[in-house]
Amino acid sequence: MGVVVENCHGLVVRSACKQVWQALDPPIIEAKVVVLVLQVALPCEPRRIVVECDCKHVVSMLKSTRYDGSYLGVVIREILSLVELFDYAEFVHVFRGANGPAHAMAQLDSRDYCTRVWMGECPEVVNDIIAAELCNFAET
Repeated sequence: MGVVVENCHGLVVRSACKQVWQALDPPIIEAKVVVLVLQVALPCEPRRIVVECDCKHVVSMLKSTRYDGSYLGVVIREILSLVELFDYAEFVHVFRGANGPAHAMAQLDSRDYCTRVWMGECPEVVNDIIAAELCNFAET
C-alpha cells in the first residue's frame, strides 16, 4: 500500500508505504489504503482532507448510509470512525492513472511488513513522478 499526503498547494507533507502480507480482494486493499492515509494525515494541520481513491465501490460505500456486515464493511466503519477526528473529509473517485505517486509508493521494497513514513517528503522516485505529473498538468 502507498499514500502521498499533499497540502492545498500540492506540496508533499507526508508519505507512507506498508506491505500487505495476505491476499485480499482489491476493494478491501483500497479501503485499507484509505485507513492508512487517514492515519498518516491525522497529525497534519489543518485537519481537512480530500481523499482520492481509484476504487469507485469503496467511495460509494463511504458515501452510503447502508450497513454492510462484510469484512469490507468493517474496514469502511473503521474509516468512518477515523473521519470523525477530522474537521472536514471528502472522498472522491479518481481514475487509476491519476494515482501515480501513491502507486509508486506502494511499489517500494518493504521486506519487514512495517509501515514506513516520510515526513515532509517522499522517496526520490516518487518525487520524479510528481514532477512529471506537474509538467503534464502545466502543458494542458
